[in-house]
Amino acid sequence: MQTAQRINTKKLWDGEIEGIMKLWEFIGNSASEIIALSALGLAIWQGVATRRHNRLTVKPHLDFSSEYRDGEAFTLWLKNDGIGPAIVKDYEFFLDGVLQPNEGSKFVTEALKKFSTPSVSFGGMALKPNSSLAASTKQQILHYTLGEYSKSLREDFESEFKRIEIVIKYESLYGESYIAKFQFT
Repeated sequence: MQTAQRINTKKLWDGEIEGIMKLWEFIGNSASEIIALSALGLAIWQGVATRRHNRLTVKPHLDFSSEYRDGEAFTLWLKNDGIGPAIVKDYEFFLDGVLQPNEGSKFVTEALKKFSTPSVSFGGMALKPNSSLAASTKQQILHYTLGEYSKSLREDFESEFKRIEIVIKYESLYGESYIAKFQFT
């Protein structure tokens, strides 16, 4: 009986060694294929990582900044704080919640004419579809220069500008869409 157990154990051991030998033989015979598949996997991963990095290096970020000098003027700027250029797809100017018709470059100025606050000068710039704003640049969107300064005039002026909302839809060079909004608060 002990001899039979030794034989079974020996056969089991021999079977494991034979299996291990076959595995090493397969690895040895298939080494070039394994290396090629590993290289292909690494190349695909590197391509995906490079594409992701390239998208980030051209990502625009449009933001509004305003400048208000007491008794003088209000200026609204659109700036691109991103790394890449912003391609403007749509420019919407709302007054009292009503979309103003975007007909030519003077539609912002036409909308500002509806203000009752007296001014020395005012104007605005419309962004044309498919125009671009380079990285680290800014563009004046509108300005409004007051005549005389008084506290009540400032309050009137601020309530007038609360009537405005601007929505700019833009894209990156890769076609990723974004929206920038401005509303005077």
